Formats: sequence, structure tokens, C-alpha cells
Amino acid sequence: MLRQSTICLSLFAKAIKCETANAAASLGKHNGGISSKLRLNLICRTQTPFSHHRLFSNLTIKSICSQKTLITSWRSMQSKPFNISGTVKSDTLLFAHKNDAFYKMFAYFGIFQMGMWAYLSLFAFQQLKAVPVGLQDTSEMPWYKRLLYKQGHYKNALSLLSFIVGGVVLFITVAYPRRVIKSLYLLKGGDHVKITTYSWLGQTRTFTKPVDHLSCMEARTGKGPHIPVKIRDTNFYYIIDKQGSFPKTDLFDFVVGVKRNF
Repeated sequence: MLRQSTICLSLFAKAIKCETANAAASLGKHNGGISSKLRLNLICRTQTPFSHHRLFSNLTIKSICSQKTLITSWRSMQSKPFNISGTVKSDTLLFAHKNDAFYKMFAYFGIFQMGMWAYLSLFAFQQLKAVPVGLQDTSEMPWYKRLLYKQGHYKNALSLLSFIVGGVVLFITVAYPRRVIKSLYLLKGGDHVKITTYSWLGQTRTFTKPVDHLSCMEARTGKGPHIPVKIRDTNFYYIIDKQGSFPKTDLFDFVVGVKRNF
């Protein structure tokens, strides 16, 4: 309120200054022999305290009404959802991110890792041996035989651990691309969206969901590199990479990029 009063006072002073200058110029034009001091006295007499008070009141009321209008508009926008049902005449692209080569190589990386860890698992199970019963001193053996005998106590655990690591890596390379959104369309009518994600070995999969079933956990203009998207009746999150393109930013922010409570 103090800031508003300061702004109103400054506007009031500028208005008085401009009005005084205009009146002085007008009097000087029609009464060339009147001195500047006399013109100023005439102007000050014409501006009564009541007129000054009325001008100040009008400026203050306009400022307060403008602020109330902005607050009312903001509250109405927050309370009323952005409804576009039936207004979308055709399928509209809201997001696209083409990175097929990366996710194809990502799948090959998982296959390679699974093969390597499976080989290590088989090697540990077949080659690692326990120390023979009658042999306790292994100091005179070559270093590689001592290593084999030393690790042979845990060969089953090492074999199982290697196989599990390979399986986890392969699972990540299969599951992660299926959660990365490649393109997102708002379908005709504005009630549903078509989501296309990556799949294994560079393939894609497409499905359709109602708009109300999507909830973005972060704004498009946030700091993170990705936008986590929760879809109702599904496990885990889907991911929108911010390096992709957003052809309709306003439509995306108000329709898809909204946090909803399921």
C-alpha cells in the first residue's frame, strides 16, 4: 500500500506540473505583458485544494481498482481449469524428440553387457576351484593358481552375482527406453493424447490416454533436464526430455504440463 501511495503521489505531482506549465504557456500567449510570478499566482489560485484532493483520489481509486482486477483475473484463472474440450479441430503436436540412434545403441550395449557378465558367471562356476584337502600351503604355486584357489571358496556366490549384474543391466536397457516419450499429440477434440515412446532395438510403441490421466511433476521451465510424467493406473514415471521441441508451448503448459492429484 505504501508503494502504491508513492506511485500515486508521483503521478499526481507530474499531472500538476504539466497542468501548471500548460496554463502558464496559455496565459503567456494571450497576455504577453503579465510577469511569470503573476502567472504562477493565477494558476495556483485556479487550482483549489478541493480539485487537488479530487485528482489524487481519482488516481488512487484507479490504481486500487486495477490491482483488484489483476488479482480477480489471476484467481479466476487458478480456480477454473483450462478447458479446450471440443475446440481442437485436428491432431496437434505438443512435443517431439527424435533420438532413435541413441536408444538403439543403448539396447546393443545391454546385450553386450549381459553377454559379458554371463561369461564371467560361467567362468566363475567352472574354473574357480577350492583348495584340495591335502594341500594347505599354496605359496609355492604360480600366482594365477593361487588366485583360482583363493576365489574358489566363493565361486557359487561370484557366479550368481555376475549373472544378476548382467540381468539388471539388460533390464534397464529394455525398460528405460519404454519410459522415454518420443512424441506427444493432442488428439482431435482435446480430450485425449497420443503418446509414442521408444522401445527395444530402436522400435516404438504408441498408446492413447485421456488428458485427465496425465500429471506433470515439474514445469516445462524448471531447472531439471527432464519432466517426469505420471500416468494414472501405471507404475513408475514417464520422461519428457527438455531438449526436444515444444511446437505449442501454451497448449502444452495448460493442458499436459499440469500437476493433477490422482
